[in-house]
Amino acid sequence: MADFLEKVSDFLFNSFGKKLDEVCVVLPNRRGGLFLKKHLASKFQGPVWAPEIYAIDDFTWELSGLQQTDLAEQLFIFYSVYKNAEGAKAEPFDLFCKWAPTLLADFSEADNCLADTEKLFGNLRDIRVIENWSLGQDQLTDFQKQYLHFWERIGIWYRDYKKALSDERKGYAGLAYRAVAEKITTPGTVFRWKKIVFAGFNALSPSEEKIISVLQESGRADVLWDADRYYMDQPAQEAGRFLRQWKKKYFQPAAGPKIAFDHIEDRISTETKKVSVTGVARLVSQAKAAAHFLETFDPAEMHSTSTAVVLADEMLLLPLLHALPDRAETVNITMGFPLRNTPVAELVISLFRLHENAQRFSIHSRQGELKYYHSDLIRLLCHPYVRRLLTGSGIPEKLESEISRLNIIFATQSKLQTLLKGDGGALGMFAEMLVPWTDTPTALNRLQRIIEILRSVFTAGTTGKFNIETEYLFQLNIIVKRAQTLHQKWPVATDLKSLRALITQQLISTSLPFYGEPVAGLQIMGLLETRTLDFENVILLGANENILPGARTQPTFIIYELRKAFRLPVWSDRDATAAYNFYRLLQRAKNFHILYNTDQEAFGNREKSRFITQLLHELPARNKNATVTEAVFDPGIPLASAPPPPIKIPKDTIVLQKMDELAAKGISPSLLNSYRACGLQFYFHYVAGLREPEEVEESIGADKLGTIIHRALEALFKPLTGQPLTEALLAQAKKKVEITCEEMFAKHYSLEESSTGKNLLAKKIALRYLENYFGIEMNEIKQNRFTVSEVEAKLEHTVVLPAGKSIHFAGTADRIDQLNSMVRLIDYKTGKTEPKELKIKEWKEIKENPAIGKSFQLLMYAWLYSRMKKSSVPVQSGIISFRHLANGLMNVKTPAGEILLPEVLDTFEEALLELLEELFDSSRDFVQTEELETCRICAFNGICRRD
Repeated sequence: MADFLEKVSDFLFNSFGKKLDEVCVVLPNRRGGLFLKKHLASKFQGPVWAPEIYAIDDFTWELSGLQQTDLAEQLFIFYSVYKNAEGAKAEPFDLFCKWAPTLLADFSEADNCLADTEKLFGNLRDIRVIENWSLGQDQLTDFQKQYLHFWERIGIWYRDYKKALSDERKGYAGLAYRAVAEKITTPGTVFRWKKIVFAGFNALSPSEEKIISVLQESGRADVLWDADRYYMDQPAQEAGRFLRQWKKKYFQPAAGPKIAFDHIEDRISTETKKVSVTGVARLVSQAKAAAHFLETFDPAEMHSTSTAVVLADEMLLLPLLHALPDRAETVNITMGFPLRNTPVAELVISLFRLHENAQRFSIHSRQGELKYYHSDLIRLLCHPYVRRLLTGSGIPEKLESEISRLNIIFATQSKLQTLLKGDGGALGMFAEMLVPWTDTPTALNRLQRIIEILRSVFTAGTTGKFNIETEYLFQLNIIVKRAQTLHQKWPVATDLKSLRALITQQLISTSLPFYGEPVAGLQIMGLLETRTLDFENVILLGANENILPGARTQPTFIIYELRKAFRLPVWSDRDATAAYNFYRLLQRAKNFHILYNTDQEAFGNREKSRFITQLLHELPARNKNATVTEAVFDPGIPLASAPPPPIKIPKDTIVLQKMDELAAKGISPSLLNSYRACGLQFYFHYVAGLREPEEVEESIGADKLGTIIHRALEALFKPLTGQPLTEALLAQAKKKVEITCEEMFAKHYSLEESSTGKNLLAKKIALRYLENYFGIEMNEIKQNRFTVSEVEAKLEHTVVLPAGKSIHFAGTADRIDQLNSMVRLIDYKTGKTEPKELKIKEWKEIKENPAIGKSFQLLMYAWLYSRMKKSSVPVQSGIISFRHLANGLMNVKTPAGEILLPEVLDTFEEALLELLEELFDSSRDFVQTEELETCRICAFNGICRRD
């Protein structure tokens, strides 16, 4: 049987013959016109004038006589109107751009639906007033007054905006539809065509309905509908809702048909159809599944127009293009790809963020240079276009590394040159991106310059070849040039924030058009582009709820009740339209493959479309010739939820060599604690040398704060070593706390960085910690006289294992005191320390319990001290926690108590040597810990896939 456009061509041929030049054909979209011309050409032997074929939007603009305006121009014109009406109360352009596009869309919808805008916006205002009505009990707040002012002014803005456009004979889509609907009823209106044929429509706006009905009733138009009894004859089928409405209104047997319904078919319920519903995890896997189904089709079908891949989710386009099989030699893409989803959009946003923040952070700078925020710089350096721009220079990697290593929060251009060792040209073309954007014209000129540079990079050596990056840049260039033109006429975007708002709106509203041979090869299109087109083989991707149909919530200022009352589209109308497009695809298809995303991480979009559920339930009952199957596609990628296999690392020659190097360099308590926690963690960190990437610390973190306090205590106690402490000495040292604290902070952060915000709070905390600590020490000295023997004491010792391997140990004790006949080893902790962490119940815990890491460290310090000093003096080893200074020195407690006698340290040594023999045993692999709590805070849990 013929497809819809072939039937339309038959109607035109039979009705008008060779007088097609007297006919105008109006379709829902432009793509159908190309296929209609193909069908018409096959009916004539010689040349003939073709009918004029329009998409409904183009037809309306043609008749309206208005000049079409894009979103950018609408925003400029509307802002001029808004600012003139509001005066000093007007918001700046960047804030205006956040809500204006939504209001402009509402204006367009109201006009398209022929709404009485005075009543519509008046009712909207009254509803908002009633919502804030308090029966005179309370005065309205300033915020409420401002809120109500907005709703009161919408009608005025609409009227003034419409007049401003009318004065220049310009318009927007809804205004064009209203103009034509009003013009069409004017007596004496002349058209250059004898007949207008409307074909393939479903949901009509009130203006479209009026245009079609007036023309049809006057005998100047015919209407051809495309429908199937499967959804037309079932009142519960939302796909046929609008067509049933038009049939009831315009097809009355007693009066005769006013609009032809001759094309109603009965294909879905009678013809043989194979429908498969496939759940696929993630977007990329959907593209692979589509390629798999394409491989099953006849190769000849790939070169004709009988096969289409339809994307309900536009984000699937690029994954699909990468996944297409080689046999898909000819491909035609009939959809736009949103520019906001391209790398060039991210580059523009990154550049605006860089320069906006540079201006903001440099307001109080005395250096005269812009200060670029480290996060903005690194984001820009990591962008693929910048990487491509600086290929082979090593600049991105080097700058990123130096910024992190030196903890540079703000960097001037001269500082960046210094980091590159003074090479004046080292920054190369990247320096173009750092030229200050002082005002709107400069920023737009800089953007154009950057586009030119990138274009030269992407076109180098690719003469005659298609390059999608140059297409992205071409569209961006159009946006920039358009902004330049509009700014000259309406200079309202006078700062970077306003310009960014304008450019961002343009990026959102612009799509990248694709061109190809429209009537040959595999067809790739969005769902709306399929209207009037028919295919034998259809693969529909992204058929998830909230995509097909779309989400119920849409950006609008007009509430649901008013939309319903004034015939503006609501969510149920959009659902019915999506249902029609879905079932119309099925109408003439023989093979229909539906794919949806099952990804658990796709919040709100992992449920299959309700249309799929309807189809699975209803189609087999209505059509005995239809087969419907369900499956889950496995692209060969293991599910993330499947437990990963255990990881074991054998100790081969290279690993053992690295272990020997560690033994010679010095085994520290932290190294052994890493092994005690997890053998694999130890391997990754100490043997493989893996490290977390360095990041710039804008605010002082807990580890940096601890380092600063340690260094301050070292500086304060070092002059006091070797002499009995007295209250006078401690009081003298306490007076130096503030200046010492300032000096330590200055070594890590500039004065500006440590004098504001969180860093200032961290400095105050450090100062409070130190002052409180000296207060505690002064109380301690009243009860126990002691001497500070050493600060930051280096402890070393070497042992020989039974196997003959020599192991060197090294550690650093924060402070060592001499208290009567006992030695105290003190470790400072600014983090949380619980008493239970400092208690060992059994010696076997040395090997088996990773939770006693702090106890192990304290015992190892005591053992190293006794062995290094060859001392048999009793030792105490403990922690002073700055979070719990009132607890004083918290000593480690062993099964023999907290006094570490020589025999206690001998016992510890035995347990330590057992641990070392296990660590250096070449027959024992490095394996993962069974303590999952350890994995949750491990830097390498992404490798192990355990959390």
